[in-house]
Amino acid sequence: MLKENTVVYVGQSKIGVSRPFLHRDKNFDRVEIMSVPKEKLDEFESYYIKKYAPIYNQKLVGSCDIGISSAKLKIREQFDTNDFTIIHLRKLIKLLKIKPYEFNGFTYINKNDFQSIINFINVKLDGLRPMDWKHQLNKLMNL
Repeated sequence: MLKENTVVYVGQSKIGVSRPFLHRDKNFDRVEIMSVPKEKLDEFESYYIKKYAPIYNQKLVGSCDIGISSAKLKIREQFDTNDFTIIHLRKLIKLLKIKPYEFNGFTYINKNDFQSIINFINVKLDGLRPMDWKHQLNKLMNL
């Protein structure tokens, strides 16, 4: 959303062009929409919030938080696997007693907590193939 050619809000929607007009609390005069694959929504939203620092996104600008979809992608990249899922991440969040929070309908965790997840994977899941992580996580959580 823009006001006088300045980005004032960056958001995401899976319901299409009507979503921006639900933001009656925001002062804007123009909407620009970009088509993005669903699995990249958090990544793109975070990128543009950091790039433009919109006034209505101040809670996330410069914060120490990461969306769980972005966290999943970072873990996949770091450990060179496509087998790591949001379900795995949610299990790790629960196991490590991390307190995620919701903002604008999306789940975030603190970057320090994300680093704890990375450390846990490095220590507890070291040497396992990512496809075996689910079994090991279940075992660790007594499931």
